[in-house]
Amino acid sequence: MRKLIAFLCFFSFASYINAQKASKHLTVLGDVGIPVGDFEDLYKMGYGGLLKFSTSLKGSNELTVSTGVSFYTIKLRYTTTDETQTYRVLPLLIGYRHHWSNFFIEPQAGAGFYQMRHEFKDQKSIQWHTAFTSAVAIGYLTDHFEMSVRYQTGLKRDDHVSLISLSTGYHFSL
Repeated sequence: MRKLIAFLCFFSFASYINAQKASKHLTVLGDVGIPVGDFEDLYKMGYGGLLKFSTSLKGSNELTVSTGVSFYTIKLRYTTTDETQTYRVLPLLIGYRHHWSNFFIEPQAGAGFYQMRHEFKDQKSIQWHTAFTSAVAIGYLTDHFEMSVRYQTGLKRDDHVSLISLSTGYHFSL
């Protein structure tokens, strides 16, 4: 219930959007993910990409919606030479970005879709799960360039997928 209330409060920021003067942006980001915690024990550093849409709110704030995909491979000591295992992280997050000059902080919350793919010789096994996912990013933004560091975690029962992500990309005005 707390998650639902927090999510609804997050949407309440949308009421501050000034539609006549709102600036809208699309950002395309490349992503390098460093697993931390239990996730680090099993998986190597990953890579991926993100798309982020943002619209201005009153003051120096923005409402953001982002999605993407990151790929991680299991460390060799947990597999044989005949098998591979990959883990995909697909977040769908809504955020609130606050700017100080060119610097920003951006807390985000939403859903994460997680896929574990295991292949052994001619056999494939794919498992999906969905979990509450949150993130916080700090970064630097110019007119057309963005770079950030983000901590992201997905929580489902005893399964925690935590990572630190380094992102850089191009910022388009719409």
